[in-house]
Amino acid sequence: DSLVYKVVDQSIQLGDGGLGLILEYDFLYNFNHSFGLYSSGLYLFNPMNTNGILRSDNLTNGIPNSNEFSVVDQFVFRLGARYSVKGFQFAAGVRYEGIPSEDAFGKSEGFRRPGYIVSLEPSVLYTTGKHTFVVNVPIALYRNRVQNTKDKERTEITGTYQIGDAAFADWLLSVTYTYRLAR
Repeated sequence: DSLVYKVVDQSIQLGDGGLGLILEYDFLYNFNHSFGLYSSGLYLFNPMNTNGILRSDNLTNGIPNSNEFSVVDQFVFRLGARYSVKGFQFAAGVRYEGIPSEDAFGKSEGFRRPGYIVSLEPSVLYTTGKHTFVVNVPIALYRNRVQNTKDKERTEITGTYQIGDAAFADWLLSVTYTYRLAR
């Protein structure tokens, strides 16, 4: 056995090296003390094109920058209803998240796996004093891998529809703890 240093797939990297701007909103409308509707959204604008890291599989197919990792925009939007009782909030909603094929600003060259996933998202939230605990479990309903800019170029060059690989999780477990500093 020996230690091997190599670039791993971008899906398990801790980041992409980019610096972006986040635009976010949160909306809550309470019909009464117990029942309300919510919506939230976040879009990460990342104008950086590629990060200089070469994919380990060396697949260029004669297209410039296709072997370098792209630095991508990302988004998530949520819409649902919640019911409160004795410090607990029970919620159910729809979650739409993904990576666009092309960034809103800057170039979109390099390798990326664009697509989106629509999930049903049950949640439980418990608040006591300044402490809040949240558990969300989005369960995938629909997944779609779309063409990236390199897939589109290969389709144009070959005349045959090209699309890369992708993998989407069936579900996600998200656990959050929040401590409120001020009242």
